[in-house]
Amino acid sequence: MKKLISIILVAALCLTCLTGCKFNPVEKIKSLISKVTEKETEEVTEEDTTETASVTEASTEQDTEVLTPDESERAELVIGTGESFTCLSPFFGSTGLDTDIMSLINLRLFDTDREGVYVTNGIEGETRTFNEKEYTYSGIASTVGVKNDDGSGYYDLTIRDDIYFSDGEKMTIDDVIFSIYVYCDPSYDGYYGFSTGAISGLYEYLTDDEVTVIKGIEKLDDYKLRVHSDKFYSNCPLLYMNVGALHYYGDKSEYDYDEGKFGFTKGDLSSVHSKDDMPLGTGPYVLEDMKKTDDGQWTIMLTANKNFYLGEPKIKTVDLKACLDSKMIPSIMDGSIDVMMSNYSLDQINEMSKANSNGEVTGDKITAFPMDNLGYGYIGISANVIKVGDDSGSDESKSLRRALMTVFSVYREDSIADFYGETAHVIEYPESDVSWAAPKKDEAGYRIAFSKDKDGKTIYNSDTPQEEKVLSAKTAALGFFEKAGYTVTDGKVVAAPEGGLTEFDIYIIGEGTGSHGIYKTLKDSEKTLAEMGITLNIHDVVADASFWNGIDDESISMWVAAFNTSTDPDVYQNYYSGSNPEYPPGSAVRYFDIADEELDALIIKTFNTGDQGQKRALFKQCYDKIEEWGVILPTYQRMNVTVASTERVNINSLAPDLTGFYKWTRELYKVETK
Repeated sequence: MKKLISIILVAALCLTCLTGCKFNPVEKIKSLISKVTEKETEEVTEEDTTETASVTEASTEQDTEVLTPDESERAELVIGTGESFTCLSPFFGSTGLDTDIMSLINLRLFDTDREGVYVTNGIEGETRTFNEKEYTYSGIASTVGVKNDDGSGYYDLTIRDDIYFSDGEKMTIDDVIFSIYVYCDPSYDGYYGFSTGAISGLYEYLTDDEVTVIKGIEKLDDYKLRVHSDKFYSNCPLLYMNVGALHYYGDKSEYDYDEGKFGFTKGDLSSVHSKDDMPLGTGPYVLEDMKKTDDGQWTIMLTANKNFYLGEPKIKTVDLKACLDSKMIPSIMDGSIDVMMSNYSLDQINEMSKANSNGEVTGDKITAFPMDNLGYGYIGISANVIKVGDDSGSDESKSLRRALMTVFSVYREDSIADFYGETAHVIEYPESDVSWAAPKKDEAGYRIAFSKDKDGKTIYNSDTPQEEKVLSAKTAALGFFEKAGYTVTDGKVVAAPEGGLTEFDIYIIGEGTGSHGIYKTLKDSEKTLAEMGITLNIHDVVADASFWNGIDDESISMWVAAFNTSTDPDVYQNYYSGSNPEYPPGSAVRYFDIADEELDALIIKTFNTGDQGQKRALFKQCYDKIEEWGVILPTYQRMNVTVASTERVNINSLAPDLTGFYKWTRELYKVETK
C-alpha cells in the first residue's frame, strides 16, 4: 500500500523529504528547477499512518545467522517494531522505522519539542510549555538566521565541542560539511535532498560538472559554519539533516576544505552506500549485530554507547524485534517484548483490560500511553472535475463542492465513534491535532468544518442535537446548491445548471465490506442526498494501485483517504498552485486542484515569518481559505499507543507526555528496567 509522506518543499523549508522515487536533483532542475515530481507524495489509508507500518525486508551485505528462540540471548530490554526496516543509514533511510532505529544510533542536528517545533538553540537548551507543564529541550547544535537588506540571508550553525562518535572520534564541523555535500551530490538517491533555493551556488554545483564547490557553504572554524542563501527563509536549511561521520562514511584523505575536497568524488557515493546497513553515529546506542530468525524476521541488537554526550544509557543491551500489532499484547504478556508502539484499537483496549487485574488499560501487567497519530483522515474532491461549467474556482463551483461537504461533515461524529470508539476523534482542520500549527478548540475563530451556510452564518455547534444538526445541514446544503445555479423546489434539487452534475461517485477503501471509519458517514450521506435529489454512488474498493492512479489521473474525483503529517504543515505541497513563478507548485496540489493566488500569497508569507504566533495565524487563514474551495473535509484523528510491561519496565523512568513528535525512545537512555 502506498504511503503519503507530507513533503516539505525546500524552496520554503529548505530540505525535502522524498519518497516513492529516487531523487535526482539534476533532472529536477532541468524540468522547471526543483519541481517536485508526481511520485514524491503518495496517498495513504489510515492503516498505514503509523511509524511502524510494514515495510519490505531489508537487504544487507552482512552475513546473517538463523536463530531459534531458545538459542538467542535476551537483551535487558526488547522493543517490538514493525515487520522490518529498509536501510540503516543517516543519509538513505526512507521509512518511519528506519528513522526510529537511526535515532537511537545517530543524533540529528536538531530535534523537535512535543508539538513538532524545532529546537534551534540546542546547545543552551530551550524551555517550552506543553499540557501546562514546562519541559527543557537540548541538542547538539544551535543556529541563528540573519536577513540581509537585499532579501538574501545567512544562517550560522554551531555544534557542541564535546560530541563523539561511538568509536571515540570527535565530531567537528567537517563532518557536517561532508554530510551536506552527500545530500547535495548529483547522484544522491536517498530520502532527503536540498533545494537549489536553499543554498547559494547549489544550482551551479548540480548542473555544472566543472563546479566542485558550493559557494554558499562557508566554514568558520572547527565547530561553526555559515550557510548563505539567495533568498532568506525563516527556517535554517540544515534543520532536517542528519550528520554522518566523515572518517567512516567518507575518506578523510579525500577531504580538504581549503582545496575543495569533501571526502568523496563528486558524483560517486558508493563509499557512503557501502555502509548502508552498518551505521555508526553519536546516539545513545551502538549497532552490535543483526540476525535473522527462523521465521524470516530481523532482530537488531544494540549496546549502550559509552561516548554518548548525555551519559551512558542505564540499559546496556537492547533488542529491536519484529512484532505485528495484533501480537503486541500477547508478546508483552509472555515476555517476548517489553515495549512497543502501534496503532491503537478497540481490540487492544479489550486485551489490555483483560490482562490487568483492575480491568483498565494501565495496571499491574501493562501500562498504556495513548497519543495522537501523526496523520489524519479526510474526504477529498478534485476541483477540476467537480465544478459548474469550466471554472473550478468560480463561486458556483465552490458552492457545489461545499454543498456536498456540508452533508458529509454532519455525519462524521457518529461514524467515527461507532468504528473507532475512544481510539480516534473527529478533527476540523486539515492538520494533525498533535501539530503546533493545528487550531485549538479554545482559540478564537475555531469552528466545526463546513458548519456555515452560504452567507457565512453558523448553522450549528457541538452542543446541538444530532437531528437538528442534520436538518440545518440539509438546509445549508440546499442553499449552496442554489448558489451553484441548481434549481431547488420544496427542499429538493430538480434541475442542474449547464455543466453541473446531480450524480457523483465516491471511492473508499473498505475492502468491499465497509471496513472503514468513514463508511457509515457515506451511507448516511447517500440517504440524505437522495432526499435532496442528488445521487451518491459509493464504491467500496480494495487498496491497490488503481485507486491511487485514479486519483492521479482524475478518473476518481471524490475519495476517502488519509495523510501522514510532517514536522511542518504540508500546506505548500497540498494547496500551493504556483501562481508566483519564484516557487514551483506543490507536489500534491494536483489532488485537489486549488488555484488561488490569495492562498498562494498566504502560504509564501509563512516561509518568511519566524514568529511562531504569527505563523500559526497565517496557517489558520490558509485553512479557512482552503475550506472555501470545498475540496477537503478533515474526518478523523487516529491514535497510536506505546505499551510497556509494568512488571519489567520502570514506568516512572519513561518520558511523560508522549506525542508522535516526542516518542518514548527520545529518552531511552534514561529508561530503567526492574
